[in-house]
Amino acid sequence: MFYLEFKRSIHNKTIIYLMTVTAAAFVMGWALPFSLEHITTIKYDYYMFSTYTVFTQFGFLLFGFVTSYFFNKDYKDRNTIFYTCFKINVLKYYLIKITILFFEEIICIAGGLLIVGALFSSFKYFLPCLLLYTVVVFQYFIVVGAISLIFKSLLMSLGISIIYWISSIVIVSFGGICKYFAVFDASNSLYSYVEKYFSQGISVQAAEFTDPVIGFGLLIVVALIIIFGTSKKWIIKGL
Repeated sequence: MFYLEFKRSIHNKTIIYLMTVTAAAFVMGWALPFSLEHITTIKYDYYMFSTYTVFTQFGFLLFGFVTSYFFNKDYKDRNTIFYTCFKINVLKYYLIKITILFFEEIICIAGGLLIVGALFSSFKYFLPCLLLYTVVVFQYFIVVGAISLIFKSLLMSLGISIIYWISSIVIVSFGGICKYFAVFDASNSLYSYVEKYFSQGISVQAAEFTDPVIGFGLLIVVALIIIFGTSKKWIIKGL
């Protein structure tokens, strides 16, 4: 079933959309320092951090549509009954979808990093950036994917996702436990440690990833609540 779903994602041009928005993130990472800081040249390490900033600050806008489209198209095409014929429940459906998006995005990010590395004649940050960028985008897949299970309309799913994104930026600014609403936001400590890693070569300690791990755990719990809460309606929406 995973193979069939992967073929469907290719047929539906999902990976093309992922490649497009990923390329847009890399282009924005290049363009924003020139337009906002009026620099004349950009170094490899600074460009990698600038692109990380784009992924963390604009990722919901870039990847929200692709994720919503990937899920909601099954409602539009009335495919949920097809999955039930293969004894696939909503949880397995969600995991298959998220896994496909995850692996396709790894390919897109790796391709972008290889091109950038070739342009700068350095692959020093290939593996760290592959990890950082992928983890950030994976967060969007989890959130937007769960939201898309609730709403049959693509526009509604995307709209609620954007509302969540804006709300999380406001809530995380209060600090404390609120920081878990957007663990990769610039207001959280991990962002400053990543900046020091690229600018000063200071390694990010494993302990600094505690908050992201907790944040991911909370997102998964919320996603599971949504998944099991929509198990019956999920079939009906696709009929």
